[in-house]
Amino acid sequence: KASAPLLPSVDLALRLFCRNDQEWKVARSSFTESSSLIQHQLIERVFDQEAPLLNRQIKLADAWVNFLLSDRPDLSQMDQLLNRQTNIVVNRTTLEIKKSQFSGSISDLVLPDLLLETLQNLCCKIQFCPQIDEAWGFENASPGIIALMVGAKGTGKTIATQAIAQALDRSVASIDLAAVTHHAELLQEIVVQDPTILLMKSAQIWLGRRSPLTPAQIHQFTQARQSSQSLTFFSVEKLPAIQHVWRQKIHPILTFPIPDRAARSRLWKQAFPPQVPLDKNIDWELLASKFVLTGGEIHAIARSAAFAVIAELDPNSPCSTYSKRSTPTPKPLVD
Repeated sequence: KASAPLLPSVDLALRLFCRNDQEWKVARSSFTESSSLIQHQLIERVFDQEAPLLNRQIKLADAWVNFLLSDRPDLSQMDQLLNRQTNIVVNRTTLEIKKSQFSGSISDLVLPDLLLETLQNLCCKIQFCPQIDEAWGFENASPGIIALMVGAKGTGKTIATQAIAQALDRSVASIDLAAVTHHAELLQEIVVQDPTILLMKSAQIWLGRRSPLTPAQIHQFTQARQSSQSLTFFSVEKLPAIQHVWRQKIHPILTFPIPDRAARSRLWKQAFPPQVPLDKNIDWELLASKFVLTGGEIHAIARSAAFAVIAELDPNSPCSTYSKRSTPTPKPLVD
């Protein structure tokens, strides 16, 4: 009787490819029936399907073995293999990884002084972590930081994350949890990508009372992030949306307030790039006192005003309110 070929078990594969226990616990779900590796037929579980998951043997799908061992791999064939189950992933949301679009420094943010100081400290802890823990021997087992950002839309949570990324010369990996349908797979993707800076919007989806993940899964995720030199921001509009147990465990909690009058005046001035032709008589203080707006709203209004002015200056624009027979006179933006 021919003996069965020796193949690695799920447990062995996890031990070989995971760097620590936290990654092992999170990646374990990669071998369940609903995982993308199984559904995309990238790997196959063979022989005793009644055995416990960790004891089951696995192997790379034959089509992939043949492709990888061929003398001249055909990339078009690889595309066909990858697209075999395209319909499975159409509605799945993945991490968006982008370079920071912020051009200033953290100190340029229009935020309360204490909040600015906290953001700068978070940046320093990530920037100097290798020197402190490795070169100087402090050996912190949990160098990663997990913070909770709380504030209404437009109060500066995203731009603060970009400012830190700019200071560290890192990209920002971001995701809106409200748009995610396959949360366990997102956990796996974060483990694989291991971004230095991660922004997770709509944090109440995971940390609220109706989370699609178990407390154990979230705990394993936070442990994995804390074990790497990384900065993870959970973002939410209202603090009560987060369960008390997670509010106790996550530190720091960063509150982004609606800007006061002085802050709104600064935000109005910053909203227009230097090259924009502005009327010298704009009353910034009047704008700040008359309209209680967030920084995001102020930026959106400034940009809309620029579009309106450009349209007025173009007699052929379908948006212009000028008669085509009139000759528009260029003028700067006014309040």
